[in-house]
Amino acid sequence: MASKITSSNYANINTAITDFTKTGKYIGVGMTIFNNEGKTEIHNSIQNRIVKGVILGNSYINEAGVTVKPSITVTFSDSTSFKAIDDETNAWYSLEPKPLVKRTF
Repeated sequence: MASKITSSNYANINTAITDFTKTGKYIGVGMTIFNNEGKTEIHNSIQNRIVKGVILGNSYINEAGVTVKPSITVTFSDSTSFKAIDDETNAWYSLEPKPLVKRTF
């Protein structure tokens, strides 16, 4: 099963990525984003892209007095990004660590 991308899930996403990279066994973590929890529809071809960073955007009231909902923005190593806004974006994710390939010369 995939996990939903929401601001309340930010800590889980960040911790999972950090835990993988701390082992020293992986060069990065790939993320696939889905349109459904069953992982049958990949969202906009975002499949197994290496995560460069995850940013939490907190809720705030803008200059016009409108409340901006919290969000998560994921940036990838290919310079693309994905933004999920709470209560507006229905997206789920899965993570896959990318193994470090040791080479000998």
